[in-house]
Amino acid sequence: MPKPPLHALLETIEAAAPLAPVLQAAGGSVAEAWARVQEQKAMVERHQENLDYFARVYAPLGWTAFDQLSLDIAERLRPLTIAEGQDLLLEHFLNPDELRLFSMRLRRPAYVAWRDIAERAFERAKDRDFLSAAPLIFIVIDGMCQHHLHKSAFGGAADEDVFDTLTTAPNGLAHGLALAGKTRKKLCTDALEAPYRNGILHGRDTNFGHAIVAAKAINLLRATVDYIDKRNDEEERISTAVEDQRPPDWNAVLAARAETRAFRQATEAWVARAPREGSFATYENASGLADNTPESAAIAFLKAMAKSNYGKLAELTLDYTKRTRQKWAGDLRRDYGDLGLRQWRLGWLNDSAAAASELSAVVSGQWEGRTWSGRIELRMLYVDEDNDPLPRDLAGGRWVATPNALSEMWRLAYATLRPNE
Repeated sequence: MPKPPLHALLETIEAAAPLAPVLQAAGGSVAEAWARVQEQKAMVERHQENLDYFARVYAPLGWTAFDQLSLDIAERLRPLTIAEGQDLLLEHFLNPDELRLFSMRLRRPAYVAWRDIAERAFERAKDRDFLSAAPLIFIVIDGMCQHHLHKSAFGGAADEDVFDTLTTAPNGLAHGLALAGKTRKKLCTDALEAPYRNGILHGRDTNFGHAIVAAKAINLLRATVDYIDKRNDEEERISTAVEDQRPPDWNAVLAARAETRAFRQATEAWVARAPREGSFATYENASGLADNTPESAAIAFLKAMAKSNYGKLAELTLDYTKRTRQKWAGDLRRDYGDLGLRQWRLGWLNDSAAAASELSAVVSGQWEGRTWSGRIELRMLYVDEDNDPLPRDLAGGRWVATPNALSEMWRLAYATLRPNE
């Protein structure tokens, strides 16, 4: 079994520590690269400390860490009192935008059977009807676990370890479900602060209609979905980690050094084009631009989105997690299939780096029968076959858009439609 990627990264950095004086003495780009590595190490260690603190302090109170837990939230908890921290978590998990974004994950075939129940629970929570919200959330959690894990959520469904996920870390999902499923035999009319599913659904805990109970139940649901997702793609993630952690091929290392020299020379020789102002392409007319340029790739990206061509969109969109093209296309269809881009106008171009250009587009589309519109920023990167940045003057690269352009469209759609809701 390979090591979790972050653990492997830290071990690699620590193994190189004896070379630190040499690397620092080398000066220039070598010393700068080593400084960046050290910064990354410090960031990873800090995040790990934050998660350990969360598990130690907040898990006993009924909160569960999971892989999509906001890094910012974990960091912000550290200086707060426990009461202040619970207020922050409550606000985060009941935030209407957070609930809406999470609801989009439930459109996937694996979860769509429970989507209506979950959305009704979220609506009740937004209307502060916590008495209705919490039981509905527990129904969804148990249904998902019975179907996907073949056990009751509160009878050991998450006891199996899964590779590289916070949900199976100490005080993870199994702990959260065990706390929620704790048998409550005595009638209790005290105000609950923990999501006791057993007491709530069996009528032993009757004073549970509070924001903190609903927030913790929603937190538990999000951790459950993360756990199921991680179990489903565990084999693929293990395979990737095994490949990434193979001992180095020294012939490949020498070849990489030659590539590094070419990379540095191309970067130093690169000269930016003059910035371009104004509109220079629309959905109606996008001809006359040179091939293999950031602007031609941006046009292809927008055309693929407008035509719902998710295979082409996967080819033109950077995937930080390096999924297979087929899986990336499927995930894009799942997450952005309802967005409905219809028209676009591309303008403003600035070559910001040897491997990057910035553009701006005015876009509009249809979502749920209503029109949204506005401006998005397109960041185009020139990358090699491994999706790593490459100076644009070197052969073998391709231009791709970073996925924030798609996220901006969703945010724009929300902002445009919110006044009508």
